[in-house]
Amino acid sequence: MRPRLLSSNLGKKLAVCSAATKSSVILCLENLIGIERFQSLDCFLAGDDLSDSFQDNFSIVLSIAWKLDISSVE
Repeated sequence: MRPRLLSSNLGKKLAVCSAATKSSVILCLENLIGIERFQSLDCFLAGDDLSDSFQDNFSIVLSIAWKLDISSVE
């Protein structure tokens, strides 16, 4: 992954959402991008953060958009 994609200087919010378990995604991301970059994400949401009725990818993306206070057009 290119470091500039994770740069906070771009004026964009950066989130990771996954239907996988939180522990597996944290382990993966910390190894891929490093602990410091992982901790600098604006929002992180995993499948076990949601109830069973919200396990589809679209619901996860909508949940993260709500947490970041962004509209669907952004």
